[in-house]
Formats: sequence, structure tokens, C-alpha cells
Amino acid sequence: MTAPAAIRHIAYVQIDTISVVERAHHHVLQARGPGFKPAMTQQMLVDRDTFEYWAHAAAFIPMDDYRFSLPYKNDLKNGQTHWIKSPDRNLMGILSPFDNAVIQRDRLKALFDFDYQIECYVPSTKRKYGYFSLPLWSTCIPSGGLDCSGRY
Repeated sequence: MTAPAAIRHIAYVQIDTISVVERAHHHVLQARGPGFKPAMTQQMLVDRDTFEYWAHAAAFIPMDDYRFSLPYKNDLKNGQTHWIKSPDRNLMGILSPFDNAVIQRDRLKALFDFDYQIECYVPSTKRKYGYFSLPLWSTCIPSGGLDCSGRY
């Protein structure tokens, strides 16, 4: 799957500078599209495959969805909240903490009783999984976290 196709498939990819394994948005796209290279994010903007906008955070959004951002922009202006998409149930393996399947933490807890959070901003004595734990999925359900940083 190409990077633009992956973004269309999951609706958006959060842009984030946290870079324990790789920058978060690059990690999401690498996990979903073999052969992805970080420079491709800039090329997607140049080619107008995506645009940058605020979803629940800064994000790459498919250009096909630009027209949908106009009412969304008006909703935000009027104080309304953003949309929430269902988690992608076809995932397996190690995800980025910013992957759409886990980014809506309350929904993740409600659907799967999985209480996950990225813990790099949590004091070390209160961490459950580790400084930068990656959500683990098994049989299409969340099953734990794996800290790749080496700094619990």
C-alpha cells in the first residue's frame, strides 16, 4: 500500500516530533506501507495527495477529504468537537502510539478495555509500560505495550 493510500485508508496520520523509533507519523506509514521513506511525506504535500490540518492534533489528511474539512472548520469555530472514526480492526503487530487505532484513548478503553497511554510525559515511578511504549496487537485486539526506548 502506498503512503497516500494508507492515509486514505485510515483517514489521517497525526504529525508528531517524538522520535524514539522514528518520527511518529513516519512510523505509522512505515508500519502500513512497506517501502515508505520519510521524504515521501513532503512529496505527498507537493503532489497534493495530502494536506496538513488539525484533526485531534496536527495531521496529514487525504486531499480527497479537503471538502469535508470546511464544515469541520466551521464546527471548530463554533465550539463543536471533532469526529471520531472507529479503530481499524485489521491491525496486527506493533503500532505507533499515534496510530489511529489507538489515538482515541477513551474509545480504546470503551471498546477493548485497554487502558493505554504514551508514558513519556508520565513520571517514571507511575509508568505502566515504559517511557515510549508501543501498543501491541494480537488477533486484532490490543494486548499490551512494548518499550523500545530502553529508559523505563
